Amino acid sequence: MTTIGEDDPLIRSLRIPDVTSYLRRAGWNPTESRYSGLLAFQSQIQGAPGPVLVALNRDPSYPDTYRRIADVVNTLSQVEERPPDEIARAIAAVDADVMLWRLPEDQTAGASVSLDLAVHWVQRLRDVVAYAACAEQDPRPYFVKATGIGTQHVRHCRFGHTVPGSFAFRVESPLPPYTARVQPVLDPILETAPFPRRVVERITRGLLIVRDAVLSGDPEPLVRGYRLGLNANLCETLREMLEATGDSGLACDVRWSRSWQPSPELSEPTPIRLEYRAAQFLDAGSRGLRQPERAQARPIRGRVVQLRAEGELESEEFEPDQVSEEGPTITVLASTDDLRTLRVRVSLPVAEYRQACDAHRDGREVEVSGRLEKLGKFWTLSGARDFRVL
Repeated sequence: MTTIGEDDPLIRSLRIPDVTSYLRRAGWNPTESRYSGLLAFQSQIQGAPGPVLVALNRDPSYPDTYRRIADVVNTLSQVEERPPDEIARAIAAVDADVMLWRLPEDQTAGASVSLDLAVHWVQRLRDVVAYAACAEQDPRPYFVKATGIGTQHVRHCRFGHTVPGSFAFRVESPLPPYTARVQPVLDPILETAPFPRRVVERITRGLLIVRDAVLSGDPEPLVRGYRLGLNANLCETLREMLEATGDSGLACDVRWSRSWQPSPELSEPTPIRLEYRAAQFLDAGSRGLRQPERAQARPIRGRVVQLRAEGELESEEFEPDQVSEEGPTITVLASTDDLRTLRVRVSLPVAEYRQACDAHRDGREVEVSGRLEKLGKFWTLSGARDFRVL
């Protein structure tokens, strides 16, 4: 089995209290050590002739601190039959959910970023945490300003150190201890998760909705999903973070505490990456949430002038009554109420896309309803419905 060294960035990111907490939760018991400067733990492992011992320095300033942490991680790796890097990540998130907001390499110089960008991101991350807490307590489309729960939750969270050799803004959301279980590390979640976990879940779920909206070319899920995901304030804050990175985008790596299992839909591996063009969808989602009266569905009609479908339409990847994340898409040359002519992109289910292909072949017009939005240079009809060939 592979091992991990004391100079590995994952080992350097660990703190002694995190390691001791993990050991206790995994069934290791404190024991006496001949050396007053050591914290010793033991566990009876099946197949071992006697108790297995591990030790950590009480004082993290000792020169062999990270060597001892690496030894503990490698021992746990053998006992739990998991890779050491997986063990190290689990230790880092044992008592807190951790969000690592990463900048692309072209925005970093070694392990640093420009001071202006760092200040901007820290302020925006504070807003992300605050508005997510506000939305979790009261899921409104938007807030004029953050409420008291947002300020309170920001004070609850911590800003952790970056990982040596790379750069990430580390936001820690501590969870309350759960003492009703004998081994909360291993048991599935049976009750409502604590508020700090629900806040991080809201942020994570919102990022996934943004990613899927970009893939589908439709910002409508952002508007529909504000009760469980991002409201207008969060959309605007994330858009500002993306705009600050230029064309680079961002990534968020979420490391769940083992005290509570995340909701099933959030168990996929991270990081979640957002391309820079996601800023356009966040802007459209924000405007839809702040101005719902202007975001009502409206019909457009016109000729189909372009067709685009990725892959085979007969493939199992495509459900006939659903819009695929990869298309298909048509472009309609539509006339508006103010006598303008716009080229509007519309994502359609496969069955309706086939009807659009026939209309294009026969030179017939189509009509479809949705929210008309401009994403960058292109007009898009979000949430398309009621498609018909005229």
